[in-house]
Amino acid sequence: MYHQKLKSILSLLLVVFMVIAFTATDVAANDINAMTQQLLLSGQVSSEIAARVNSHTALYQVKPGDTLWDIAYNYGTDVEMVVAMNNLSQNAVRPGQILVLPVEKEVVYTVQRGDFLNRIAHQFNVTVNEIAKVNGIVNPNLLAIGQELIIPGVQNTVPVSNTGSSNTRLRSVSTANRGTISNFLWPCTGQITSPYGPRSSGFHHGLDIAASRGTKIKATRSGQVEFAGWLNVYGRTVIVNHGNGNQTLYAHSNQLLVKEGQQVVAGQAIATIGTTGNATGPHVHFEIIMDGNRVDPIRFLR
Repeated sequence: MYHQKLKSILSLLLVVFMVIAFTATDVAANDINAMTQQLLLSGQVSSEIAARVNSHTALYQVKPGDTLWDIAYNYGTDVEMVVAMNNLSQNAVRPGQILVLPVEKEVVYTVQRGDFLNRIAHQFNVTVNEIAKVNGIVNPNLLAIGQELIIPGVQNTVPVSNTGSSNTRLRSVSTANRGTISNFLWPCTGQITSPYGPRSSGFHHGLDIAASRGTKIKATRSGQVEFAGWLNVYGRTVIVNHGNGNQTLYAHSNQLLVKEGQQVVAGQAIATIGTTGNATGPHVHFEIIMDGNRVDPIRFLR
């Protein structure tokens, strides 16, 4: 009788362990803290990796079919960052492998009756445009009571609640690192011949950089090629999707060096300077698109 009860208890514990071990990666992608805790409890994490978990890192277990680009894209970071943090010698991962990912604490504000975006921005010493860009707000005058807003640039700087209670106006959440929106490389070296903004022929939604025909145009961030082909006015064009609502466009190319669906890394050559489309001389017309809105590239290049 005693042995049978003991056997039943051991069997139950084994089932619980297996559930924890094999369902850790089924946690919702945005609940990276829960995923990390389940992995730590599963016994699958080495002491070396466990020691690296802190308020700025989290764990992810690779699923069948995952690629490094998929993981970086889904969690708003860069392939290069994931490779560096995990000492990977190749851009390849295997199912079951546990990776360390960068995370950041973000402050989330719940909109209350009578709130205005400019008042919220003033309270946290940020601009209306900064809040609008991070949250994909097109009309800053339209806010809904109960709407949650990520406040950029104030993580870990104000006392907040971690409970997520509906009675609190602020809470802190851990999310995969979105990266800084100012972190775009220059697509090429050359002379700026037309900046972003109004000009005699109408509003110019990008940055024109002149260079010799055939000069390589480089991806300004890692991502996936969303479009590679001909567009009216733009000529031969490449559009790269970087995730988190960020895209870049490279137009007037002479030759395209990538194909749609291809994954590219920051600094990789994707096209060459040309004069295709409506172009008076060899240059690249470069655009940064955030949540569907074209923004001034010069503000985000480094």
